[in-house]
Amino acid sequence: MRGVGIVLFIAGLLALVIFVHSRTGVDLESLYRGRRWFELRDALLHAGRFPTVYRAAVTFAFHDFSEAERLASNVVRSASEPIDMIRARYILADTYAQEERYAAALAQLRAVNRDQDKSDIALYSAAVQFPRQLVITRRTSRVPWQADPNGHLIFPVTVNGRLAHYELDTGSSYCSISRTEADRLGLKTVDMPGFRGTDGSGLGFEAALASADKVTVGGFEFEHVLFEVRADNKELPPGVLGMHVILAFETITWGRDGVLEIGAPTGPVNIREANLCFDGTHLIARALFQKAGIHVFLDSGASDIDFLPRFGSDFPAVARDKSAVGRSRITGVGGTVEEPVVFLPEIELDVGNASVRTNRAVLRSKDLNGWGYHAHAGSRFLQGATIDLGAMKFGYQ
Repeated sequence: MRGVGIVLFIAGLLALVIFVHSRTGVDLESLYRGRRWFELRDALLHAGRFPTVYRAAVTFAFHDFSEAERLASNVVRSASEPIDMIRARYILADTYAQEERYAAALAQLRAVNRDQDKSDIALYSAAVQFPRQLVITRRTSRVPWQADPNGHLIFPVTVNGRLAHYELDTGSSYCSISRTEADRLGLKTVDMPGFRGTDGSGLGFEAALASADKVTVGGFEFEHVLFEVRADNKELPPGVLGMHVILAFETITWGRDGVLEIGAPTGPVNIREANLCFDGTHLIARALFQKAGIHVFLDSGASDIDFLPRFGSDFPAVARDKSAVGRSRITGVGGTVEEPVVFLPEIELDVGNASVRTNRAVLRSKDLNGWGYHAHAGSRFLQGATIDLGAMKFGYQ
């Protein structure tokens, strides 16, 4: 009888997907597999009925973590073996990791039991050995930033009472520091055998894990902040504050006057108008090019905006000039690589409330770790911009 129940469950789910497809003309499964969360959201808003696992994915993407947990937990409880239960466990693992509930995230990945998750399992297994991050004080702050010799935007922070200059990196899932910086701060590290981080170079990197007792940024004071401890790289700042600290800030503005504003009040929540979403821990902005929607990975740890192979395939006419071929250096935590690129003409994107023009941007020949975004936007793209993680909105001053 158990096998019959599973077959009936899958048949019912398939019928629901077909029903929604017939009502909206949208292939929901294709949107889910392609991680096209904006389009899946739009379909959800126009459909009366919707498979729960898709709703869980959308609520996570648009930063309603409590509702994502509720919906995904319901899927896990109501199904015993279908693919939707596995998907729901991944949504739960992402939700728990964003909230630094690493033991719960670890339990979900172990229940799925797939080799592809061994790096995350290694990270969470180390993370459970440390206390959970706490926000002790929170106050809207204006912090001066400056560009270091390699073009990274750094600002002052205090770690365990010692002054440092780190980078705010929206493209980094976690905070990180170099091995030399960890030694300077006297941090004890825990090894993470099996961990392999991803970065913009595609090379990946190994790391240990450490926790700082106290981190202060402007009027924000944190306790027990986890840092990945990576190999020294002279082209990178000694430290990076990643998404788990950024989530506490809620709002960030990179002022053109050289001031970083953090912790300002968030705007009203309206999922219909949101142009930011999470893809795992990646922050994705929806922009328009030639009136078509594109997905832009916001990575303040990078410098320029690079367009990725999906942009070239969706807009082949833009890269038609094959004489504009060259090579470009891409640096990430794992090192520096060179790859062939196409130099693009001026590209104009509509983002939020503004039009943004890019000069001499490049079209990369390789995707970023198979993520499938249209563009990878760095700090120059973000100057003058505000990220609001409460309203999930991105725009310019």
